[in-house]
Amino acid sequence: MQPPLEQYAGYCVVLIMGLGFSALMLAIGYFQKRYGNKVESAEEFNSASRSVRTGLISSGVVSAWCWSATLLTSTSKSYSFGILGSYSYATGACLQILLFSVVATSMKLKWPYAHTFVEIAGARWGKAAHWLWLFFAACCNLIVSAMLILGGSDTVAALTGMPTLAAVWLIPLSVSIYVVVGGLKASLVADYLHTIILYGVILGFCFFTYTSAPDIGSLDRLYDLLVQQGINNPVEGNADGSYLTFRSMGGIIFFFVNLCGNFGTVYMDQAYFNRAVASQPKSITKSFVLGSLCWYPIPFAFATCLGLAGAALKNSDVFPLLTSDEVTAGLPAPAAAFALMGNAGARAILIMLFLACTAASSAELVAVSTLVTYDVFKRVKPNATDKQTLFVSHASVAGFGICQALLGTIFYYIGIGMGYLYELMGIILCPGVVPLICCIMWKKANKWCCIGAAVISLPLGIIAWCVTAYKLNDGIVDKTTTGLLSTEDLPMLAGNTVSFGLSIVISIVGSLIFPDDHDFETTKNTGKKAVKQAEQSVIREQEVIVTSQIDDNSEKFDKDDKQETTPAVLKDFSVPDATQGDLSEEDFAYLTKSMKLAAGFAITWTIVMVFIVTFSLYGTSYIFPRAGFKAWVSIGLAWLLLGATYIILSPIYESLPSLIKIFKGVTIDVFTLGNYKKSRPSDEV
Repeated sequence: MQPPLEQYAGYCVVLIMGLGFSALMLAIGYFQKRYGNKVESAEEFNSASRSVRTGLISSGVVSAWCWSATLLTSTSKSYSFGILGSYSYATGACLQILLFSVVATSMKLKWPYAHTFVEIAGARWGKAAHWLWLFFAACCNLIVSAMLILGGSDTVAALTGMPTLAAVWLIPLSVSIYVVVGGLKASLVADYLHTIILYGVILGFCFFTYTSAPDIGSLDRLYDLLVQQGINNPVEGNADGSYLTFRSMGGIIFFFVNLCGNFGTVYMDQAYFNRAVASQPKSITKSFVLGSLCWYPIPFAFATCLGLAGAALKNSDVFPLLTSDEVTAGLPAPAAAFALMGNAGARAILIMLFLACTAASSAELVAVSTLVTYDVFKRVKPNATDKQTLFVSHASVAGFGICQALLGTIFYYIGIGMGYLYELMGIILCPGVVPLICCIMWKKANKWCCIGAAVISLPLGIIAWCVTAYKLNDGIVDKTTTGLLSTEDLPMLAGNTVSFGLSIVISIVGSLIFPDDHDFETTKNTGKKAVKQAEQSVIREQEVIVTSQIDDNSEKFDKDDKQETTPAVLKDFSVPDATQGDLSEEDFAYLTKSMKLAAGFAITWTIVMVFIVTFSLYGTSYIFPRAGFKAWVSIGLAWLLLGATYIILSPIYESLPSLIKIFKGVTIDVFTLGNYKKSRPSDEV
């Protein structure tokens, strides 16, 4: 594929947008500190003081789950297998977040002060479990980061001709800057801004393709082209070679690989636990349920649009010939964007992919920072001051940013790209999923059965993967036969199934035969010491700030006034409250009820979307008629519009009091020449 844009376009997007977001995060951090009374602490940096509301957490979930693979791999599968490709990706990756809402709520109930899932495993099952799940967490962060960097860099290179290695190094650099500046809260705000742009670009692609694109321009035209492609270039393994059927062998294999693998990348990724920790108790269940439902139409609508448009234009003058490696790397999406909209489409997808890459990368950086801070540093130096802890958090972000670039460089030279890693991740990560869920939620979970399940399933999954490749390819085991080609997913399916399935059987059956009887009250205060240290540190810093403010206005106050004013001013500051994990009876009842509702919804979703819709359409070899196809696309568009509306408006509505407060503070500064801080003590009296 020849780059449609000049190299400078790639550098402009990577550098200017990256540094622009960094500058924006600096400004937001300044406003929060000056007008929102935020004081820096390790607790604020890694968990946003556990005070984030539903809308911002939901947008954070959408953004963290919008990898470059979400847009590129979903489109590649739709391009390769037809209408099932986008559905397989969206449905196979949405269930995990829905189910995670149940686990996250249980974590709030049973582990209210915990910072990481590794901390939980260690508190319940000891050092062996701690280091085992730290290994899984590290593998997850490394694999996901490599996918993000490679997917984004390959796309930038394909669209602009910018050297891939330059993008590999510059993308993590730009992200690391704003994460170091603002931590999790900055990451969530950036996620929100990224997501707004993401929805806007996807909606633009969809409406232009279906209404105005010169070579398509309507759903009827797209349908006719897909029918003709099924005749001229039939899809191997699809019913009648059609792009308009769920009866696709390659598509259904990917569906199962995707379903298994994404359990690993959600439950072994601290990024999602960070969002659970950061949310308010009454927000947590809604945040993940609504986030998953708002995320679903992104790969579904986007891949249906560009994937099927690319398939419809395949072998035409406007669409480039793509190699199997380019398809695996996710290049059908940028190729289709350029074919439909020219340079404007190429620029739009360049910006969108860069934002998706940076948003998810920032989540991984904060995740690693949290793990290093609380699961390595705090174990080595449990009595470290909050200042030391915060320094380690900052250093972890910077260090892992370099690791992301190094990892991307290594895989680039090996020749393994995003598509290969996407299907491999389940084999490596899934062994730890069900044992961890049991650890968090189930009092009867047996320590050694669950640890053994994770330890045994990992090597056996790798063996199943390699042996299947060996048997199917005349004894050849290399990166091609193990899954590099999009049509060779059986080895990946075997490995994912063994890794995940065996882990489920060993951990659950073993625990039923040899049940434990864990009392969650004994581990309820896990992590509370770190929260208490942060609280004391912040209070000391706030007292210094307030005393300074009052001294600046000493002529207005006598000694007694100052003593009375100090507590009044202090109450406005954001303090990591060491009692915030103590749930009221009302909160406890609310969380218990919402967890049951979320579990019921997730089960219903599984029955309907994973089983009934998928297998009824697959089993009947149903080929969509014109009216059915138009209804299918329209449902995706309507869902996308609803998701965009909620994600864009809800954080603004929930943050109105804070936004008004900042606006008032800026107004005071403008009209009093920067005297906002000096005016506050007198305002309080």
